[in-house]
Amino acid sequence: MEKVPPPSYQESMHPPPGINPPQGYPSPMHQPTTYPMQHPQQIGFQQPHQMGFQQPQQPGFQQPQAPQVVMVSPPTVFGPNPLPLTCAHCHKQVTSRVQSESATKTHLFALILCLVGCIPCCLIPYCMDSCQSQNHYCSHCNAFLGSYNNQ
Repeated sequence: MEKVPPPSYQESMHPPPGINPPQGYPSPMHQPTTYPMQHPQQIGFQQPHQMGFQQPQQPGFQQPQAPQVVMVSPPTVFGPNPLPLTCAHCHKQVTSRVQSESATKTHLFALILCLVGCIPCCLIPYCMDSCQSQNHYCSHCNAFLGSYNNQ
């Protein structure tokens, strides 16, 4: 199988004889026609005030007011200690209430201590805050706000 080189640019711009471009499309060598710029009044357009358009007058119509500004705060980064913040549920300025709860990490450490043979020591992760997750709750409405896991 022989490789045939593609046609040159000039050859591709001239269609083979007998093939015309579709109606409504310019031929490949068609140069765009330029028209002199005319002002709209010269072409025959009427200005809106000349055509009888008027601004609608409604009783009690008021101009639109400025858009309302919404402040978006960055996400709160929770830590092991209570934080002063605005509750997303009750929208009050509160200091979060922190409650330590057992997490997957707590159970894994207890299982590892059990498997190693320190059966009496397997309860230690349940007493250490560093092995538990600290969940933050609103002190006003008790809604869950977020949690902190010591990595």
